[in-house]
Amino acid sequence: MGDANQPETMTRSQGYRVPRSRNNDGLTSVKGVLETVSGAVAALLPPHPPRFARRPLPASGER
Repeated sequence: MGDANQPETMTRSQGYRVPRSRNNDGLTSVKGVLETVSGAVAALLPPHPPRFARRPLPASGER
């Protein structure tokens, strides 16, 4: 028989991350599951640039 973790190992080797939760959590704690998924996605996103890094809009007529 094959390794029970083979699909997960293959998925990780291809660069995918799979957040896991129990079926019961999906039924009783939807908010918690969504927070877990949201946190996993947020960890992959680059940080926003600082506010002071924005350039001001040009005055009317300027380019």
